[in-house]
Amino acid sequence: MNKIISKVCCALAAAALAQSAQAQWTYTSGNLNSAQTYDGTGVDSALNPRSQGTGSDNDYIGNGATGSLTVQSGSLNINNSDFKVGQGAGGNGTISVASGATFNLNQVGQWGGGIGQGGGAGTINIASGGTLNWQTSGSSEQRFMFGNGTGGVGTLNLNGGTLYNYFDPAQALTDAERQFRVGSDGGQGIINLNAGLWHVDGAVPFFLGGKYATLNTTPTIVQSATVSTMNIISGVFEQTGITLAAGLSASASTFTVGANDLINFQTGTGELSLQGWTSADYLALATGNKLEVNGSLVSDLSQFNYSSVGGQGILALAPVPEPSTLAMVGFGLLGLGAIIRRKS
Repeated sequence: MNKIISKVCCALAAAALAQSAQAQWTYTSGNLNSAQTYDGTGVDSALNPRSQGTGSDNDYIGNGATGSLTVQSGSLNINNSDFKVGQGAGGNGTISVASGATFNLNQVGQWGGGIGQGGGAGTINIASGGTLNWQTSGSSEQRFMFGNGTGGVGTLNLNGGTLYNYFDPAQALTDAERQFRVGSDGGQGIINLNAGLWHVDGAVPFFLGGKYATLNTTPTIVQSATVSTMNIISGVFEQTGITLAAGLSASASTFTVGANDLINFQTGTGELSLQGWTSADYLALATGNKLEVNGSLVSDLSQFNYSSVGGQGILALAPVPEPSTLAMVGFGLLGLGAIIRRKS
C-alpha cells in the first residue's frame, strides 16, 4: 500500500511540476515572432482577465518571420497604436481564438489594422463560441485591411465564432482611404465564413478586391489585379453604421466588389446583410459577374431569397427541397395526371 501511495504522490508531484514548467503568457508588446498562448482559465488564471499595452505600442504578429498568438481561454485585452498580423516580406502571422475565449484589440493610437501586409501572410482563426473584438480608432488611419500590398495575403477562417470590427464613432474621419478592404494594392484576401458572424460597423465603405482613394476630395476606385473571394457557407457578413461619402452612390459607397473578385455562396444557411441594399443592388452583382453559387457564376437571383429587416438588405440561398419532398410532389403530380386522364 505504501508503494502505491508513493507512486501516486510522485505522479501528482510530476504533474504539478509539469504544469508549473509550462510557459505562461509573457508577450507584452512589439514583434511576436514565436508562438504564444494565453490560457486564462488554465496556467494564466492568475492574470485573467488580462489587460495590457498603451496607445503608443506597435504590435506585429509575425514581422518578417513566423509568429502566432492564441487565446485558448479567458479574456485578453491588448491596447496599441498599430497592430498587424503577417507583416512584411517573410512575415507569417496567425491569431487564433478558441471556443469560449475573448480577445479584445483596441487600436487607440495612430494607425489602422491589417492582416497580411506588404508581402506578409496573415490568418485569423475563430472557433465556435470564440470572440474577437477589434476596434480601430487611429488618428491618422481609419482603415482595416485583409491582404494589402504586393504579395500580401490575408485570410479569415470564421468557424462559428464572432469577429466584430468597428470604428470609434468619436474619432474624426480624416483618412483619405478610410474603409474596410479585402485584397488591395496587389494583395489578396480570402474570407471563409463557414459559420458565425463577421460584423463590421462604422461610417466607412467596404471594398472587396480594391480600394477607395481620395475620399476627402473626389473619391476614386483603385482596382486590384489579384482575385479576392468571400466564401459564404453558413456564416453571416453584416455591415452597419455606414454613411455616404461625397461623390459616391448609395450602393457603391457602402459595399463594392472589384472587377476580378467574387462572392461565392456555398450550400448552407449563410447570409450577406448590407445596410440599405435592395434586391436590385444584389442583382447588379449577379449581372456584373461577381456572384457565384457553389463556384459557378450566376446572372440572376433565382437561387436566392432576399429580405429587408430593420434597414438591412439580406441575401441568402433559397432552401433546396429535401428529396422526400420532391418525391411527394412527383407522386402528387402523377396522381393528378391520372385523375385528369380518367375524367377525360
